[in-house]
Amino acid sequence: MLLTRRHADPGDRLVPAVANDNDDHFYAAIDIAFTALAPEERALLHAKYLETTDVRALAAKPTLSEKAVESRLTRARAALREHLLAGLARHE
Repeated sequence: MLLTRRHADPGDRLVPAVANDNDDHFYAAIDIAFTALAPEERALLHAKYLETTDVRALAAKPTLSEKAVESRLTRARAALREHLLAGLARHE
């Protein structure tokens, strides 16, 4: 049996590393990046992180598997990270 170690999402480390430099600029960039996401991605991230809905409950709503929800969350976080980094790069 091959076991692999699961690493935390690199995006999880992004907020503390950047937020200390200029909070107002950073939070404005998050807002812009969040609104640039597709509506489904926004809804999923909002439910998971702002409403603290667990993956099992998220999977029950649109009748998706938990794995499908996790995959969609991964893609949504990646899209948010791309939009955020692009926005921050434009304002440096």
